[in-house]
Amino acid sequence: RISLLVFANVSHSGAYTMRRLLLFACLFSLVFLAYAEEPASRDAPQGEFRFSADVDRLMKLIINSLYSNRDIFLRELISNAADASNKIRFRALKEPDILGKGELADLGIRVECNEDAQTITITDKGVGMTREELVQNLGTVAHSGTRAFLENMQQGADMGLIGQFGVGFYSAFLVADRVRVVTKSTDDETQWAWESDGSATYSIEADQGPALGRGTQITLYLKEDAKEFSRSDKLKELAAKYSEFTDTPLYVRMRKTEMVDEPIDDDEAPEVPAEDDDAFETVEDNENEDKDADSENENDIEVTEDQPSEADKPRTRKVEHVYFEDERVNEHKAIWLRSPGEVSHEDYVAFYKAIAAKETEDPLAHVHFKGEGEVDFRAILYTPGTAPASAFEFVQKTKNMRLYVQRVLIADEFEDFLPRYLNFIRGVVDSDDLPLNVSRELLQESKLLRQIAKKIVKKILEMFNSIAKRENKEDYAKFWKSFGKHIKVGVLEDHSNKKRLSRLLRFETTGLKPGNLTSLAEYVARMKDDQKAIYYAAGESIAALRQSPFLHPFKKRGVEVLYFTDPLDEYMLQTLREYDGKTLVCVTKE
Repeated sequence: RISLLVFANVSHSGAYTMRRLLLFACLFSLVFLAYAEEPASRDAPQGEFRFSADVDRLMKLIINSLYSNRDIFLRELISNAADASNKIRFRALKEPDILGKGELADLGIRVECNEDAQTITITDKGVGMTREELVQNLGTVAHSGTRAFLENMQQGADMGLIGQFGVGFYSAFLVADRVRVVTKSTDDETQWAWESDGSATYSIEADQGPALGRGTQITLYLKEDAKEFSRSDKLKELAAKYSEFTDTPLYVRMRKTEMVDEPIDDDEAPEVPAEDDDAFETVEDNENEDKDADSENENDIEVTEDQPSEADKPRTRKVEHVYFEDERVNEHKAIWLRSPGEVSHEDYVAFYKAIAAKETEDPLAHVHFKGEGEVDFRAILYTPGTAPASAFEFVQKTKNMRLYVQRVLIADEFEDFLPRYLNFIRGVVDSDDLPLNVSRELLQESKLLRQIAKKIVKKILEMFNSIAKRENKEDYAKFWKSFGKHIKVGVLEDHSNKKRLSRLLRFETTGLKPGNLTSLAEYVARMKDDQKAIYYAAGESIAALRQSPFLHPFKKRGVEVLYFTDPLDEYMLQTLREYDGKTLVCVTKE
């Protein structure tokens, strides 16, 4: 309790160290409070219950300190719904009749909101919960209960890495001041309702509302400062971002409008002013002429019988009609779970454009692989066709990589995951082995994550090398034009991969026609037998270097000289002093 009081008064700055201290304070309290006596009211079939721990204080700490982004509440609730759907699907393998028919057999997850009532509802047709399971799953801070949690601790479990159902569910209180759960299990004849405002108590009672048949429906009553989540477009955005590849069909009910014709009642029709007789004076002299003209044209006019006049047609007006329609947000498949031989080139391109929405050009290359070892993961990585506008900023934090755990997005903004010279790489990584803390937010300094990053960098460099080996040399010329500076920064900063990166360097040279590029390996292969060094000339432009008097002796001897005109070249040479045992020597220095 002392630790709770101390840390609850520390302002949350978002820094990892502070969140970690708060996490350990929270879990220490769980351990301490686990010895409290279980409430006697648990045995009652329905009524008011007290949580198994001092949740009134503990939950505030969890909600306000352990979740740095409250958008993730929807991710957590959808993940729980998907788990419930998978459980009933698994049971159906042995009990086919358990799925039922019609709506019951549709295991889709549906998310909808009510702007007027300020509510969000998530419904699934999953396994549902009995009264006992409601108490077990939602009446404790961790799914297994605090005593079971203690048992796991005694067996050596890492108390900083829980990620269990109860804590994920309580992320709903990030945006809601009241939560109601209605659920029906095939193992229980009664449909139950659980409700709490996130304080020390919750209630369970038999629900008298519409029958679910099977499954769970969670209703969030939003806080005043969370009204933005009552808009269907906002929910669709979050669902598509975090749960785009959930294997259970996911729908968001969207509010839509269209203009339709609405009849005007006679009572609403505008009054027609009385006709003015003076306005219809007849000129007697012209009457006969008009009659003659009418008789002449009588035979030329085709008369259609029984056609209503404009005056007889019903009057209408355009009005805005509001209607609602379910839209699926997870149409794309998680193709990284398939073997590369099962995925077509068109599938790879379509997937690339799905995760890189602003990209219109096809990727230049991709690599699809499975990493094994201490941590298993699958990944698809892409080299864009052209460099993004922000690529040359060389920022450390990017949103080009997505990290999934069992197809659920955990992070799409990284710092220090990949070296900054690879900030243009796009792709996805999915692993079931990554440890998560109670908020499912990844501990970025995880040893396992560093191992994944190391393998990914190696695969990326192999992808670059495969572009260089293509018969179509224009592909690598295009790559070098877009990302050559990145490779040079890599040589300068990534010492462990300097040898691999140096093979990717390209330069113009005196030995080739203007515009043609050569690698250091190709230069070495063309060196004269008595040549001991790799020669280069540094200057502002190739045109200026061609006129340099320093090059004349080498031209006479037929010795090839590389052109270094990029300011990065001089910095790169601080670490790249030799290649393949040959020292790099500048010919323009006296």
